[in-house]
Amino acid sequence: MTIQNIGAFSEVSSPLSESKSLNQFPLEVFPFRIQEALHQVSNTLGFDMNYLASGVLTTTSVMVGARAHVRVKKGWSTPCNLWSVIIGNASNKKSPTQKFSIDPLNQLNLEAIKTYEENLKTWEIDYAQIENKQERELYLANNPAPEIVKFIVKDINQEALVKRFKANPHGLLLLYDEIMGWVKSMDRYNKAGDVQYFLSLYDGDTISVDRASYQATVTNPFLSILGGIQPSKLFDLFSDGRKDDGFVYRFLFTFPEKDTFTELTTNSCDDAFERYQLYMQEVHRLACSFELKSPFQLSNDALERFLNYYNHLLREAQGNDHQCSLRGKILGYIPKFAVLWEFIHLNDTRLKRGVVSAEAIEASIKIAEFYRHQIDRAFFIVNSAINLKGIELEIYNHLPLKFTKKELQKLVEEANQALRSYERSIEPKGKWIKEGLVEKITQGKYRKLK
Repeated sequence: MTIQNIGAFSEVSSPLSESKSLNQFPLEVFPFRIQEALHQVSNTLGFDMNYLASGVLTTTSVMVGARAHVRVKKGWSTPCNLWSVIIGNASNKKSPTQKFSIDPLNQLNLEAIKTYEENLKTWEIDYAQIENKQERELYLANNPAPEIVKFIVKDINQEALVKRFKANPHGLLLLYDEIMGWVKSMDRYNKAGDVQYFLSLYDGDTISVDRASYQATVTNPFLSILGGIQPSKLFDLFSDGRKDDGFVYRFLFTFPEKDTFTELTTNSCDDAFERYQLYMQEVHRLACSFELKSPFQLSNDALERFLNYYNHLLREAQGNDHQCSLRGKILGYIPKFAVLWEFIHLNDTRLKRGVVSAEAIEASIKIAEFYRHQIDRAFFIVNSAINLKGIELEIYNHLPLKFTKKELQKLVEEANQALRSYERSIEPKGKWIKEGLVEKITQGKYRKLK
């Protein structure tokens, strides 16, 4: 089995490797037509399958947009937006993969531009025919100039974003080739205010702008995010309190499935582009038949399955604040994934009943497990820049949250390392104890703290 090198993505042999399936997006959760198109594009253009799948899922979220909320229990309802970040070096083709995934949204943008130009031309003709000044003012008050509808925005401030929401209340995708550009722009202008603003957007809370030049309020705003980041920049993303306020825990990180060269051939994948485009148009048409009235509900079986998994995952993390935060946010994505699963499978009968099935929850748990492993890998890289290095970091990361001395000894022996050195690290004055990495629970039993 293999693990990924920090910063690079070349494969090296290791006895501590994760199961290969945890490194692969569970493609089987998609309809066969989507799977087929993604396989053809990946094989022809060398695009990473994990990147493709995350992009497709995020695009689906924008296709559905603010038309769908999901209610888990009283007091717990959420929009189905996703904040996705793909991690890779320049050679991993992050940008062209994103471009393919969001192509259906780009097509919607082009259609919206055409409609806007036609409406603006009609409006200008009508306005030009009014000669009386007072009548013109009345016309402007009752018939403001049409605004362009956008589905994708980039590098945008709060006021401009509110204007885009007013023009397209169904939702937007914030797109960045490099997500740190967005994060640094918040640092540059108004870090605390911008972070809280976007955290409110994540939750779908009402936002407003109240300035002398512009006042507006948006209820049920919907914003999904898709961006890329290089492994070397992860430490920057996790710094400046963004871990403490839970900001980074909201991201769905995706590493490449593999880092191997794919030989390009003369084979074409034009039909795969077309099939993907046509299928996503069906998803969008289905979504457009819904208007947000009451949130979707989990069926009784779906709710029971979700809560069992929820309780199990958080029970495991007790005593570890980092894992509790991480798992809590990932668990919050499962109802979102489930609604999107129903839409991408075109289950209009269930959707019209406002019900999310147990089958959708099962598929969503698979997706959540993938992303949970991915963010653990991101923290592996970040932690390597802070405390531990090399094989010692691998051993630490592969220990369960609560572990015994025997479990540590087994991992150390599998890695062919000096056993006594690791035994000393968990003694009262040992390295792991002093650096706050672990604490002793009882004799022979320990808890990880990071």
